[in-house]
Amino acid sequence: MKYRGLTLIECLVSIFILSIFTVCTLPIIEKYVHLKYMEGEAEKFISSVIATRTEAVNQQRNVAMCKGSPKIGCIRNNSWNEGWILFVDSNNNSQFDNGDKVFQSVSSIRTGYTYHSSAGVSDLISFTANGYMNSSGSISIIVCSFDKSVSLGYRINLSMSGRLTSEKDLSACDRSVPVAAI
Repeated sequence: MKYRGLTLIECLVSIFILSIFTVCTLPIIEKYVHLKYMEGEAEKFISSVIATRTEAVNQQRNVAMCKGSPKIGCIRNNSWNEGWILFVDSNNNSQFDNGDKVFQSVSSIRTGYTYHSSAGVSDLISFTANGYMNSSGSISIIVCSFDKSVSLGYRINLSMSGRLTSEKDLSACDRSVPVAAI
């Protein structure tokens, strides 16, 4: 009589091989998950910048994006990590005033990630009616993970003409190079 199936030894060997495979791929999967979370945070910021520029062109007015919340308004010397608001700057003073209309707000980013800049980004990103940025230079923002074992970054570049590019930058969050938090 022939028995069909696996012996106990065959099952144990299969489980052993599967566990070795799992242990070897775990760091790769963790790095991939971190990268996808960072891409998500970067996409959140990118979509807000695009919405700000689009609204400026559609409304034919200055429109701005600043660190803060609708209840408090723009917050100086704070981090983009706490969230931001997009508003129509009705009096073109590059500040959030009582007459300015908030058309979008974004709450704080996912815990464990932060925005950095090597160029000292201001508290406000503003666009004119023609879609150009109200700034003296281009802006570069990097999304980083607080996890020191994972040195991943996602760079967002915004030119004065309003052109936006983004890229994975594996060296952007190198902990040995001091980067100013924005």
